[in-house]
Amino acid sequence: MAQAFAEAYRTIPWTDVYVSHMKRAIATARPLCDAVGLPMQMRDGLREIGYGAWEDRELDYVREHYEQDFICWQTDPAWNPPTDGETAIQIAARALPVITEIESRYKDGNVLVVSIKHDTHHSL
Repeated sequence: MAQAFAEAYRTIPWTDVYVSHMKRAIATARPLCDAVGLPMQMRDGLREIGYGAWEDRELDYVREHYEQDFICWQTDPAWNPPTDGETAIQIAARALPVITEIESRYKDGNVLVVSIKHDTHHSL
């Protein structure tokens, strides 16, 4: 998928590429960065949601063992985190400075932001 993205979008005049430190985000961005000759601007604020006690658990396990927390999170993730994890508000608070940095640096042009899961979704 990352290679297909790079092939489809390599002709766009990219100004910069901002990437989470997560391996999946780096693997997603690398083919495009290689194709257009841009380095990845790594930003910790773009990292994936902290799932707390749910990390590396199957969805069925989470539903069974953390039923009430899961229901609350599904209903209102802004204020209800995964058990011992991050709320959407917390994600936005750490990702927003990166988005603000990009907006202040680049008034025009094409900037790619590569993040996995909820990170930028809750920030934009």
